Amino acid sequence: MKMWHIGTHRFVFLVGPLAFKVPRIRIKLCFSLLRYAFSFLREKNNEAAKDYFKYSLNCIFNGFMENFREARCYFRTRHKLLTPMYLPFIFVNVYRRERGVGNFSSFGDVELITKIWKSVGDDSMLAMDCSLWVHTFSNPENFSYDGKRVRIIDYGDDRMEDLLRDHGDKVEAALLSFANKSP
Repeated sequence: MKMWHIGTHRFVFLVGPLAFKVPRIRIKLCFSLLRYAFSFLREKNNEAAKDYFKYSLNCIFNGFMENFREARCYFRTRHKLLTPMYLPFIFVNVYRRERGVGNFSSFGDVELITKIWKSVGDDSMLAMDCSLWVHTFSNPENFSYDGKRVRIIDYGDDRMEDLLRDHGDKVEAALLSFANKSP
């Protein structure tokens, strides 16, 4: 059994009944992006330089921001779909380790996103930035199902709090319908 996972912005370490999410700082990529930014500045292409400076900062701070957003979402909503968080330190968040991760893997990402999207049925939610749908619902490994309850493991997107507050029960019903179909 794998005891760690490397995500885009965070490392996850599994120790006994706990999961630790630690921001991933990608120093080498950050310096490469800074090098491009300075080369664009020399060429007087300020817009491209600005974008590359922003990308380089993202390499440093995105993991911290995702930990912060997960802590804020969990403690504001305490929704039953969210994996319980024990300690929000931002530089490391401590969660309960979920059982049944991977039970959604038999479904494609488009199928999962479409089912959740249709279950919500609220045009204001559907029209929002697609990052929520892509970040959370495109990866079947972001969910666990232990035979009774579905949990969202990765909920560090900006819009998750709004989605759960306004449509959490619909999302849960859609996820449970998927879980009950899994082989």
